[in-house]
Amino acid sequence: MLLIGSLLGGLWFLLFVAAHVGTFATRPIKNRSAVILLLFGLAILGAVLSSTFVPADIIPGVEPTSHRAMSPLAALLVMACCFVLYMPFYYTIATSLSVQTVIAIDDAPGHQMALAALAAPEVYEKIIAGRLVSMVQASNLVSDGYRYRATPKGQRTARIFGTLKEVWRLGPGG
Repeated sequence: MLLIGSLLGGLWFLLFVAAHVGTFATRPIKNRSAVILLLFGLAILGAVLSSTFVPADIIPGVEPTSHRAMSPLAALLVMACCFVLYMPFYYTIATSLSVQTVIAIDDAPGHQMALAALAAPEVYEKIIAGRLVSMVQASNLVSDGYRYRATPKGQRTARIFGTLKEVWRLGPGG
């Protein structure tokens, strides 16, 4: 049952990734975090239901256990582990200022930019504007059109990460 649950958890996670990529590639998404959580929740539901009702003798040579609850638990564990690995990868690509800076340099003529050009308001504002929109959609910030203010959720997030940056002595840019 553990093997079946693990395999089904892996399969449903791959279906989640396919749905994530397909949805984000074909539709304008306003609240990305909410859509990711919805898709993942649906995948978890699929994994639990399929691992609960799959026949115990589906894989020849694998001895089924009498513990039917082990298959859904194994599916959930695999799903959780994959999610923990996948989401930092996704958010690094989606939100990292470092990644956006490298992309801006790569898109520039000759794949190079002087520091003055990279720090120019039009380049920097383009990079930052996307991040600010994302943080507003995630309810970390609110905007009145000209200024941004941290929400209580954003304040908690800032305190947590500010403390970590201080403990790790990362400094302003780290």
